[in-house]
Amino acid sequence: MIQLVNFFIALALVGAVEADHAPAIAQPKTEVEQLAEDLELLQGAWEMVEKTDEEAAPHRTALKEVTGKVERITRFDAEGNVTWVHTVDFRLDRGPGPSRVFTFSNVKFLEGRLKGKTSSETTSYLYQVDQENMIEAWGMLTGDKDQPVEINRWTRVNEDEPE
Repeated sequence: MIQLVNFFIALALVGAVEADHAPAIAQPKTEVEQLAEDLELLQGAWEMVEKTDEEAAPHRTALKEVTGKVERITRFDAEGNVTWVHTVDFRLDRGPGPSRVFTFSNVKFLEGRLKGKTSSETTSYLYQVDQENMIEAWGMLTGDKDQPVEINRWTRVNEDEPE
């Protein structure tokens, strides 16, 4: 009988040791953790490259630079000249379902036809971000009835390559 008890104690101890070394099952991220991860992913420089007509080579049309919770957008013409610069303060929120919302305000126009002006208007759009891409979906939220649907794709600027 003592041997049987010792056997079960040994079995329980082996199970406890194996449980300590078993791989942890990943828990789903909380909303706060997901938004913090998104904010981290957004940091740095992003570019939008377009081909504006059939004869032109693709060229950078916009550069997005994110530092903390401030975004700076610089727009370029086909020759690479700066045509527009503005900065915004932003926050990230959970949207309907699994979607996420980028909301910005405190717009400061630094270059272009609105240079020197500011706007406190709040604007939001749906977004998705990963290591290499940021997708913006404008005109998809309730209340966006006057905003045409527009999808923008930004790609991360490789810090090692010249711009």
